[in-house]
Amino acid sequence: MGTKIARLLILLSTLVAPDAAVHGYLPGPTENVDELYEQVSLLVHETSLAANPADYLPHERPYARVNRVAPIYHTLADVRANRPFTEYGSGNRWAVVHNQAEVDGRRYSRISWGWAAEGWVAADALSYTASLSRLRGIDIRERGDEHLAMVYHEALNVRSEPGVITEETVLGQLDRYSLISVKEQQVVNGARWYRIGPNQWINSFYVRNFWPGNRPSAVGADEKWIEVNLRQQTLIAHEGDTPIFATLVSTGRRDYETETGLYRIWLKYQLAPMTWTDAVPPYSLASVPWIAYFNRGQGLHGVYWHDNYGTVRSAGCVNMSPHDAHWIFHWTSPPLPDGRRTVRPSGETPGTWVWVH
Repeated sequence: MGTKIARLLILLSTLVAPDAAVHGYLPGPTENVDELYEQVSLLVHETSLAANPADYLPHERPYARVNRVAPIYHTLADVRANRPFTEYGSGNRWAVVHNQAEVDGRRYSRISWGWAAEGWVAADALSYTASLSRLRGIDIRERGDEHLAMVYHEALNVRSEPGVITEETVLGQLDRYSLISVKEQQVVNGARWYRIGPNQWINSFYVRNFWPGNRPSAVGADEKWIEVNLRQQTLIAHEGDTPIFATLVSTGRRDYETETGLYRIWLKYQLAPMTWTDAVPPYSLASVPWIAYFNRGQGLHGVYWHDNYGTVRSAGCVNMSPHDAHWIFHWTSPPLPDGRRTVRPSGETPGTWVWVH
């Protein structure tokens, strides 16, 4: 088999969309392999992913879900004596794992989960299912005239014609968080289609658009400000009238909506727990990274428990990937002093503006 055909088969095996009838498709003997190879290899998109999202967390310890209500012990001596001081776990309850030990042939883990809340728990009560997203926002300073968008669906077919849903029109597939530049739009049978390259079309329903808004009148011409677009599930960072950074986020779901308005960041934490027992379902989240509160208990922060940006999901906060939360935290005011884990704005250093709309 020639090198070009071999490369083509590898590309097709990874690019054909799972909802297409041509899944597992191989080129037949009468097909023009050169033409098909050219179509597949020239799909117009970019990827913007962090190589290792854990590099953007403030600590190196793993996160784990405590998947059942389990007794917690102050010390290993309390484990041996079966003297728990509390219980923790079940549902959306997470902890940070510090170290492990064995007692009478059973493994135990020392965990922390709240303000000064820590202890030993049976290791088999933990599930290491953290979802550290590789999503990495983009620098858009040099791309102000482009219509940029990002795929938020798990996989998106690229077709040679807009609105023609047949196996013959499938050119390949874009993965979640692929960045695209829209060249043209067409509405076919009520659906809007974007052209992203020569004869390359995608359904706009599966992408989020980076559409920078106008600077609110209260924000100064030389001030930094953050724009959260609830409809598009996007965040764009601006310096005055210049958008500089854009990414996907997850904001509040139904009954827990992120409130619209213009705010200033009023408190920042490098790491802090988040707990809400009255939420449905209730949650307890250990060591949430890079928090910037802007509207009472609603804030911008990093997430380790899901990788589903571009859709509503949170209980009111603005969820971000580890990389993007790290970037926003260090870009916004007030800066975190060395050796500190929390900071509040002052008259000389006010909090960065956040506009939610």
